Amino acid sequence: MSWDIVIGQNRAKRIIQKHLEQNRLPHSLLLYGGDGVGKDAAAIQIAKILNCKTAVTDSCDSCPDCHKVNILQHPNIHLVFPLPVGKSELSDDLPLDKLTSEELSQVYSELAAKAKNPYYEISIERANFIKITSIREIRKKSALSVLSQGRKVIIIFDAEKMNEQSSNALLKTLEEPLGETVLILTTSNKDALLPTIISRCQLIRFEDLKEDEISAALQSRENLDEQQSKIISRLSNGSYTHALQLMQTDLNAKRNQLVDFLAIVLTQNPLKISEEIEKMTKENDRAEIEQLLLLLQVWFRDVHTLSIGSDQVLNVDQKTRLEKFNAIYKNFDIYAVFKEIEKALLLLKKNVYIQLIITVMVIKIRRIILVKN
Repeated sequence: MSWDIVIGQNRAKRIIQKHLEQNRLPHSLLLYGGDGVGKDAAAIQIAKILNCKTAVTDSCDSCPDCHKVNILQHPNIHLVFPLPVGKSELSDDLPLDKLTSEELSQVYSELAAKAKNPYYEISIERANFIKITSIREIRKKSALSVLSQGRKVIIIFDAEKMNEQSSNALLKTLEEPLGETVLILTTSNKDALLPTIISRCQLIRFEDLKEDEISAALQSRENLDEQQSKIISRLSNGSYTHALQLMQTDLNAKRNQLVDFLAIVLTQNPLKISEEIEKMTKENDRAEIEQLLLLLQVWFRDVHTLSIGSDQVLNVDQKTRLEKFNAIYKNFDIYAVFKEIEKALLLLKKNVYIQLIITVMVIKIRRIILVKN
């Protein structure tokens, strides 16, 4: 797992590698950007380089220290992330002391999944925030001597999930020297952190991934075929983690549901359309509605592709339905349709009532398509 494990992010990689090459890596780093874009993977890679026997700007991936980091079991590396609060847990207890055997098993299982894939999102039941005990342990860990050649690295995943107590404890830690320890925070919501914490860190921004970067990674890492990888990358909103989650859903069923819904919108009476909208919004949450709208974008993108004489469609298995659609509905303003879908997607992010969003979008798209037919 060298820098190749981090998908894209060439700008962020160059910044980090330059710091490493000049032996001027800051003691406190804040890696920020959207969910699942590679911040955690980069943090783990930095920790590996700092503990690799031969590394300067990249790890060798063959020494014992590299192997230990790859399984997240290196003694110089300490990971902090949200944990559940144990029964009767006190402020001087260690973070894992009061957890049940079932909770501990889940923690270790999630860490194993993270070691296997650094884009995996750790999710533990009742773990809503980073505990102050986890932050206090940072000071204890940093005071210990390194157990092998290298440097002690503490990584705080999802740093925005620190509550007020743990945030203040971290601020106190940042104000006091940690020796040779390197502290790396990752966050998808930088503005949720205390400004005083941000000011004490070197900030490195991670951009949303490009669709072709996600598609290529899905093909090479997950053995996904080109068609599926392109559809998923289009729906992933620049997040490889989101793309991996989409792989677990039945996209074919969703695509068929969407095309059937579109057929009803364009051929049925207002009462039937209203019933279908109500059914759709009851059966799908906000995130699933967003997926359906993105799939609708892909569908109309394919409609447009065929209309201009190209056969480079993403919905290859639905090409016959696409051709039939183009034969029936001609000369409508495809860009106006795209605009209405974009409006609906923006309103979804603003927490507007979902059924109203879909109803307004459907009325406008129906009018755009049928006005010329």
